[in-house]
Amino acid sequence: MGLDENTDAISKTLAWLSSHWMPVVLGIAIITAAGFLLYAIVQAIRHSRVRHQYGAKIPAMVRISHSRPYREIGSFILDYPEWSSPKKDGTRDLRTNNMRVVKNRSVLEIGGWALSGKDPFVFYDMVNGMRTAGATIAYCPEEQSKRSRNLARIRSHRQATTVDGIIAQFSSRPTDFEPFCADLFRHLGYQATTTPPTRDGGFDIRLRRHDGVTFIAECKCYDRTHHVGRPTIQKLRGANTVERADGMMVITTSSFSQEATVFAQQVGVQLIDGHQLVALCQQAWGDSQPPSIMPGSNCLLTRNDIMARIPKDMRERY
Repeated sequence: MGLDENTDAISKTLAWLSSHWMPVVLGIAIITAAGFLLYAIVQAIRHSRVRHQYGAKIPAMVRISHSRPYREIGSFILDYPEWSSPKKDGTRDLRTNNMRVVKNRSVLEIGGWALSGKDPFVFYDMVNGMRTAGATIAYCPEEQSKRSRNLARIRSHRQATTVDGIIAQFSSRPTDFEPFCADLFRHLGYQATTTPPTRDGGFDIRLRRHDGVTFIAECKCYDRTHHVGRPTIQKLRGANTVERADGMMVITTSSFSQEATVFAQQVGVQLIDGHQLVALCQQAWGDSQPPSIMPGSNCLLTRNDIMARIPKDMRERY
């Protein structure tokens, strides 16, 4: 078979394919396009109905479907993006070439509708917009957890009226005394962060006053009979040779030995005993509200609350 005959055969084959398969391909394309158009129209109608029903803006990225049973009180779950191949800490496992991100969908069920979206920030803003407009939507698990933490914090504030009250609330969990002290100083106008439980550098809290003056603090939740001694002051002073804060504090529920008091005066360490601690608590929380009337806004998630649940090496995308 010559070159011309081969060319003629190829042309005939292409012509046959064009006459038989092109209409099929074109038909599939038209049906697919019609399907997308129909889906877009249905979503536009549902967005309009939900927006008018609840008086709040529904982002275009949110998908809406019908849901059963009917929910007078809305219920929602936030979900977060994750790596398809993560390490234990949630970051991407660099030992694989898998860079795929799984964008899980957050879901809100309210009335007869199910709303879902892949961006937790946009979705949570939508939920709060609907709440502001009057929709009743129950707390999600993260909000419930935050509410529990805030309730525990308020209870601890209200119990901090005596030295014995403070000692009692931390007797079974003394490690909670450090965040308690950090929270106290935040209410007194300081920036306060606790150090990690391990490798704390010899102190428990970093403090920064509004004028920029910095402190490090060591916290000791002891029984009244257990006095803080000189070694604690020495350890804090040694830690500050590395930290180089402007000031140092030791905070305790008990008191200080005479030797510790004298040495602290010599090296410039501020000592706060149990009675002084109670006075600071009254200064910070004297009008704390009881848990039963804690504002609902205290349970709302901040951007940082949501960001903390996204893998560290993915956060720059948000």
